[in-house]
Amino acid sequence: MAALALFFQRLGVGISGSDIPDVFYTDELLRTAGISWNEHFSAANIPDKTDMVVYSAAYSKESNEELAFALEALEKYPCHSYPYMLGWVSAQQESWAVIGTHGKTSTTALIGALCRSQRYPVMGLTGAKVADFGDNTFFVDGKELFLAEVCEYRGHFMNFSPSNIVFLNAEWDHTDYFRDSEAVYQEFAEFILKLAPQGKVIACVSDLGVRKTLDIVVEKRSDICIVPYRVDDAQDDVLDSALYRGKRVFSLYDYQRTEERGVMLQSCRIKNLSFARGDDRSRKDDRSSGDDRSSGGDSTTWKLRNPAKPLLWNTVAALLCIKELTEKFGHGDVEALQNCLLEFGTLSRRSELLYQNDSITIVDDYAHHPRAIQVTLQSLRQHYQPKRCIVDFMSHTYTRTQAFWDEFAQCFRDADVLIINDIYSSAREKEELQKKQDSSVGQDGGSAQQIPSGETLAQHIGEQQANVRHISSFQESADYIHSVVQKDDLVVTMGAGDNFRVAEHLIAQLKGGQI
Repeated sequence: MAALALFFQRLGVGISGSDIPDVFYTDELLRTAGISWNEHFSAANIPDKTDMVVYSAAYSKESNEELAFALEALEKYPCHSYPYMLGWVSAQQESWAVIGTHGKTSTTALIGALCRSQRYPVMGLTGAKVADFGDNTFFVDGKELFLAEVCEYRGHFMNFSPSNIVFLNAEWDHTDYFRDSEAVYQEFAEFILKLAPQGKVIACVSDLGVRKTLDIVVEKRSDICIVPYRVDDAQDDVLDSALYRGKRVFSLYDYQRTEERGVMLQSCRIKNLSFARGDDRSRKDDRSSGDDRSSGGDSTTWKLRNPAKPLLWNTVAALLCIKELTEKFGHGDVEALQNCLLEFGTLSRRSELLYQNDSITIVDDYAHHPRAIQVTLQSLRQHYQPKRCIVDFMSHTYTRTQAFWDEFAQCFRDADVLIINDIYSSAREKEELQKKQDSSVGQDGGSAQQIPSGETLAQHIGEQQANVRHISSFQESADYIHSVVQKDDLVVTMGAGDNFRVAEHLIAQLKGGQI
């Protein structure tokens, strides 16, 4: 919501709002932009001269009195949800949507940064503060194309009007809404089927969920153009499918982690990817097939400073998006693309380096799904090579914790010390879960599974590995980490909640003395 407010203000719209009193990183962005808001919800917060009320899809009229008032006065205050308004923007010009269970924000940020490096007349919106957007959540460099990440939860992205799509991955998540993986694939397929004739999908066919989704799509429509790419070497059988036979598949290869001038980098090359020579923006067709450095062919090395390996996977998708955009805006400048990736700045909460001295390193990451947690921790260990990895994790929602109960017990193997905070969720979710469990007691002669908690999750993971504990208070978590941290340790705060405050408390303590 903050990103959308900032975006509309940049387009000349006056903004005010309401929110809960909790502090978020977006508060600073809003204040800097001169946007004021009330730290509570009330019908009195809506100005008399309001032209439109836009509300978060997380709220309903039953749970929010301000929204209830606005919905009862539709003639005076037209009301639209965030997904609807994002869809309205997308319908005003050509629009690209980034979809997937993981990596939407980082990929959207990458595409936006690369577009800016090419001076394309594009505007974009993402879910994190991006250094390359001027430490903001959006950018407006023109209005010929709109770029946004869109979410599958409760079908919110069905409001969006995509011209083309970047499809990263698909697996079961948002377990309070999707019953299983097949339901996720069906939802993504329905969104892809919204494409106009000959619409394109840049798709990671290394991902099983992406392949299963595309199988559904091609059964209903053969005109959609699939641009396949791979990020590993273990899927040769994928190319035997009639879906990809005869297509040029773009593949990540020659992956390396190297040190240059004291800075750790990860790099790769991309098979079959080439750009036209030079920076000729007047030509609209790419007939160059050379693989030398100047044309961005197979021999071109693409480097990133960010330690997260999934970000390099997403770089392949981002570069393919730029490749497609050369048809609209002209050929790209390969050197500018390389420099953009090498200098690609931080994204809030995406393997974000918060603090580093000669002794310890502190990183914050948004990973909250077991698969993302495992891959991210592996990447961070490979990149920083710590003596130990200390992780503070806050699980996101009771339903996700319950659905992936056993997976959570296995995904923290790269953590030498693990602290589990209380589960981050709304009171509404807990009430709904309790009602479901109460109604199921005794139906099969047994009792319903108990609502998970941070304490029971820590106990469950502790059955599989050592040095796991539950600490409720962020300050106490920081105190504990400060008491056990050693030279050359890596500390990671992880999750989609607000336990990044553990890192804030810890950094404040560390600045008072060295380890």
